[in-house]
Amino acid sequence: QIDELITVFDFLDGCSAEQREQYLAALEDKDFNVDLIVTGAWLREHENETIRPDAHSAVFSRLEEQAKNWNNTALAVCCRKYNAIILDEYGNDKKGALAVLDEGLERYGLTNSELVRAKARVLYRSENHKESLALSKSLIDSDAPLSALEQAFLGRDAAISAEKEGDLKTARRYYLYGSKAAEKSPLPDMAAMRVGLLADAALASWHSGDQCICLQDFVTILNELDDFKPEETLRTAHCHAFVRHALLWLDQEVT
Repeated sequence: QIDELITVFDFLDGCSAEQREQYLAALEDKDFNVDLIVTGAWLREHENETIRPDAHSAVFSRLEEQAKNWNNTALAVCCRKYNAIILDEYGNDKKGALAVLDEGLERYGLTNSELVRAKARVLYRSENHKESLALSKSLIDSDAPLSALEQAFLGRDAAISAEKEGDLKTARRYYLYGSKAAEKSPLPDMAAMRVGLLADAALASWHSGDQCICLQDFVTILNELDDFKPEETLRTAHCHAFVRHALLWLDQEVT
């Protein structure tokens, strides 16, 4: 649980710098990186619906300061990011979340990709698609060093914001960006997200008047849909249902 992270961080605080670095290095993973140390605690609280916004925001503020004192910027940034996520998504405090992130950007650099992504996410959730898209575009155009998983969701959110802003060609480009990122993720059901985002890109082409590209995409999509069964996970079930629904809609459009 999130409160138990205090014990973990206090233990690390009591270690020598060399010991602490060894422990933290063992937690590194190419897809999750330093987030791994806190993601499990946050996810468990999320699943149990036990997140307490004010209390847990304060916990992450404390953990950030400890990580900063260790000169572990990545871990400190991670704690600030989760602080903002909790305020926004569980406390419905968009203003507070943005303040946390803006302060973090001042502290850790205005181009810190984790915090820029987190700010784009807060703006996306509040349907400020213009500003969210601008931040997402800066991350994508600069090839920001985000995990494959984060890139996949970044592409999806940016594409939806582009659609909301009426820019369907950009939406297609970002759906494809997200699909390509999902292909790199080692998580087992990201294949379904890859195919789903490809279908989103195809539909964006249709709506922008490029029906030929859309239909060509769906040939690929139908072939790749056989790579996983709908009953494997919730995501694979959603992907199969979404593709079938899209095909029915396209059939109605052309007949």
